[in-house]
Amino acid sequence: MSQVDVVRLLRDLDELARIGAHPGGGLRRPGFGSEVAEAAGVVVGWLREAGMKAGCDAWGNAVGLLPGRGEGTLAPICVGSHLDTVPDGGRYDGAMGVLAGVAVARALGPGRLRRPLAVVGFADEEGNAFGVGCLASRIYLGEDVGPARGRVRAALDARGDGGLPRVELPRPAGYLELHLEQGPVLDRDGDLVAAVGAIAGIDRANLSLVGEANHAGTTPMDTRRDALCGAAEWVLAVRELAAGSGGRAVATVGALTVHPGATNVIPGRVELRLEVRAPDAAVLREVGAACAAAAERVAAARGLEATVGGWHRTAPVGLDADLVDDVRGALADQGFAGRVLPSWAGHDAKVMAAAGVPAAMVFTATRGGRSHCPEESVADAAVAAGAAVLLRAVERADARMG
Repeated sequence: MSQVDVVRLLRDLDELARIGAHPGGGLRRPGFGSEVAEAAGVVVGWLREAGMKAGCDAWGNAVGLLPGRGEGTLAPICVGSHLDTVPDGGRYDGAMGVLAGVAVARALGPGRLRRPLAVVGFADEEGNAFGVGCLASRIYLGEDVGPARGRVRAALDARGDGGLPRVELPRPAGYLELHLEQGPVLDRDGDLVAAVGAIAGIDRANLSLVGEANHAGTTPMDTRRDALCGAAEWVLAVRELAAGSGGRAVATVGALTVHPGATNVIPGRVELRLEVRAPDAAVLREVGAACAAAAERVAAARGLEATVGGWHRTAPVGLDADLVDDVRGALADQGFAGRVLPSWAGHDAKVMAAAGVPAAMVFTATRGGRSHCPEESVADAAVAAGAAVLLRAVERADARMG
């Protein structure tokens, strides 16, 4: 059975973490930026060492192709993740999945699989550069991303391709992504790895609460229509509604603007932004509707006017049952429990699955559940376990697909 060179994988993680390293801690590799181009160049070099045809596609994504022993027309099995980071992000988010793909290619070598193997390092997943999450994989799949596409093209033309050869990624027969959980569940429970069964949908909405601005010193307490007091009550109601879902949903009010925003004026209007996440569409709708109803109740009780609108909805995506079974089988092959978790964060695997590409994920434990920060950490044992499961899942998928 093929085995991943874990020592080399950990060394690669160390080396890639030097690119975009910030003196104050964490990494800064903005999507489609020069640091991502530098990281892609390093990854392409490693892919070539692994016997792959490697370079970057037209959008700056690092791509490697390893021939299989079957017919040349077979679609590849693709593994990968992304090379960009959030500002002051960690070294594992995205990079671990890409470099585990390199490690899988090294372990297999040309001709070990019937199908070709593809490895991809997407140039922008975090969405901070152009305001669209998973932008690189969306463009790759031909999705309409509006003006962002032209802005990316202009940025790449100005940046240049670093002299790397052009290699395009064929549409894959399946996509497997290794990623840290970015939450505390596996670490809390003492598990190193798990399969992912679904990726949560995200519903966001705006709430406006309107009361009456008035003098903060001369207006008696029993005559006030304080919009901020209503907002505070609603924020707590949102928390209780999500907590009451039994772990099936999370909800957050992460933005609040008070008008007129003066110490000596009773707030007459407050604008808030709600986010609800759930891996089940019915639960997502249920909790979102309950949050909207709570706003109406609070407004009625406090003499306010409530307006809930501007909903932006992204549906949950179930991952491919066959590929998830391949991951679960790989977990068993490596001596791990066949645990399946939902992902509460979005990933390139979600974009792939939504576009009809069979996709699945492997999660590794995240120390303390910390991610998107300099303290982000994955134990070496979890990196090793995740890469081993990824390799075995690729072999299982290849054998099943034929």
